[in-house]
Amino acid sequence: MTTILAIDTVSDLCSATLWSQSDAFPTAYRESSEKRSHARLLAPFCKELMEETGVRPDGIALVAGPGSYTGLRIGASTAKGLAFAMDIPLLAISTLHYLAHAARSKVKSKICIALTPARQTEVFAAVFQMRDDELVRVCPDQSVDVSELLTLVADPTTSISYVSDSLTLLDATREIYPDIALHLVSHDARHLKDLLKNRMDDFRVQELHSFEPSYLKEFVAKKATRTIFERLPF
Repeated sequence: MTTILAIDTVSDLCSATLWSQSDAFPTAYRESSEKRSHARLLAPFCKELMEETGVRPDGIALVAGPGSYTGLRIGASTAKGLAFAMDIPLLAISTLHYLAHAARSKVKSKICIALTPARQTEVFAAVFQMRDDELVRVCPDQSVDVSELLTLVADPTTSISYVSDSLTLLDATREIYPDIALHLVSHDARHLKDLLKNRMDDFRVQELHSFEPSYLKEFVAKKATRTIFERLPF
């Protein structure tokens, strides 16, 4: 695979990018922070990127969760549809691995714990260790209460950094762990280019037809604040 179309829809930001691993053409990029616009914008973004570069990708990369339930479904269905239609591989990357890698240059500690909001006081978390400038996963993605994060680390006295895409979550984490370094990471599908370099086979989906994003928790619908009659425009 030499040209990759990458998609990130796990947060309020919807982004897509198309790049060449050999830098044969400038990386093309689209993003929107408009809320609840992913379903409307993602497919046009992908079409625009291919038209702008004049390139048909030979691989699709997807930030595959955990994250926003609706965003994950939109991203996964679009990525699978494109992969099926063009008969090209799908690469699925954990949101937490993606965040940890994006913050790699900022993290000076031995251990990096990547976080993203789950529900109430729970977070999705994964632990990574820096070894010879490489990020090595220590534990799988999991849901845990924010007050129990240090139970994921074998030696909680070692140097640790928290990385997250949520400022609110980092503020809450700071109250519990005031001495641990915190780093905020913005979503940007272009972060995937360096992460996938020479490692594409590590993320390749083997059974495309049965692929599902990583939800980790079941979806819970929120109770409507108004009845259907109160929402009618007349």
